[in-house]
Amino acid sequence: MRKIVLAAALAALAGCSSGGAGDALDLRPSAEIVGAIPKADAPAAPAYTPQQAEMPPPLDTASAEDGILPLTQEQAEDVEQSPQLDARMAPDILPQLQKRDAASAAAALEQEAAPGASGVSREEAPRQALALAAAVPNRPAPPRVAKPDAGAPAVVSPRAENAVVRGGARRTIYKAKFGESHPVKFAGGAPHGHEVHGIDISKYQGRIDWATARKGGVNFAFIKATEGKDHLDETFRRNWDAAAQAGVPRGAYHFYWFCSSAEAQAKWFIRNVPKDAQALPPVLDVEWNSHSRNCRWRPTRAKVIEKMQTFMSILERHYGKRPIIYTTPDFYKDNLQGQFKNHTFWLRSVKAHPRKLYPNRTNYGFWQYSGTGRARGITGNVDLNVFNGDAEDWHRWLAKNGL
Repeated sequence: MRKIVLAAALAALAGCSSGGAGDALDLRPSAEIVGAIPKADAPAAPAYTPQQAEMPPPLDTASAEDGILPLTQEQAEDVEQSPQLDARMAPDILPQLQKRDAASAAAALEQEAAPGASGVSREEAPRQALALAAAVPNRPAPPRVAKPDAGAPAVVSPRAENAVVRGGARRTIYKAKFGESHPVKFAGGAPHGHEVHGIDISKYQGRIDWATARKGGVNFAFIKATEGKDHLDETFRRNWDAAAQAGVPRGAYHFYWFCSSAEAQAKWFIRNVPKDAQALPPVLDVEWNSHSRNCRWRPTRAKVIEKMQTFMSILERHYGKRPIIYTTPDFYKDNLQGQFKNHTFWLRSVKAHPRKLYPNRTNYGFWQYSGTGRARGITGNVDLNVFNGDAEDWHRWLAKNGL
């Protein structure tokens, strides 16, 4: 409509002009006028045709020098199909849309002001050129994306469901499709009704298909990294990298030996476990190791607590996350009742609900409920676990720990 009105005005003015075609004014805008109009760093627009009147040029391909990432074909299709921008794509797409609109304005301006297009006076041409540029509407910015509140459902783009999730995005929670080699009836309540299930693994699980395991209900994994002051699980780095690639939140655990110093064991763990902001907090596995051929020493309660505190303090300073404590009923009874109230506990209990075996420890984080479980993507038995809370508790716990 703007162009029709402008054309009529120009035609009327042309009728008042006394000059012929050979005397037409040069109405191309001056360098000052053209310089005031934002232009895209794209090739010049092709020759104008009537069919192009309402068609903006295609999205251009930006370079790294622009500081703007180019749109993928998939992103361009999404934008063209929907007038409402997807807020998640806005930071990448909006600059290119603005560049496209600027290019459209420049092309229209040059066409309207072409020599011989009308009989507009030389004084009037710059004013109308600026008015035309100002009349091009700016594309509205997309709405600001608000941080999901506690009651919002977990939503993750299907395209990225198996990718590493960054920036605080909420992860898909897959329903557990686990089995059990030796089913039991749990006293005090079973774990199967929990929403967030996971596993813990070591070299004994062999090669794991993490993508299959993820969709089969593995929503988190604790991976054995080190033991004592010099043992490294031979499959740790393979599982560490593959789990992350499949989008599984994972953490590393250390099996503690009381015959070695806490400082030496912490140093060994740090040497072998990467400092990854997207990892779950590190885990200290403490239990009596009565079957060991090398270390069966059982320190006093005070010595146990001292060693644990030293080890965990070193890890917390290095990784910036407070370690999780994994333990068993007998070790907990002997050493940990009433201790480490500000730490997340991961409790083993394969025949009863943890409340039956861990008195006054109702605020535990994880429950290891089986050592003979079966999970998709894993050959043989595997330890099964649940997070002590619902989906919203899980997202809040992840956020609290920087994920």
